[in-house]
Amino acid sequence: MSLQLPNTRNTLSEPKPYNPDAIDNNDYESNSFQVQQDRAWLREQLLAGKNSPLCAPITPTHFDELRARVRRTFSLKNQ
Repeated sequence: MSLQLPNTRNTLSEPKPYNPDAIDNNDYESNSFQVQQDRAWLREQLLAGKNSPLCAPITPTHFDELRARVRRTFSLKNQ
């Protein structure tokens, strides 16, 4: 089974937030269209990741470094 992208524009932007007010305004079509665009964007991102070259395995040390970096960032903002 092969995956095929629907006919969309070549450039898809990041998804926009869901608009809960559209339900109140009976604007289902715009949210439906947005959901279709979001799915196309997500599918494109997943396929790009699948087709990208493999990187080195992520080790526990990598996550320790990320945690330390986040802690430093938050400690600087709280000063």
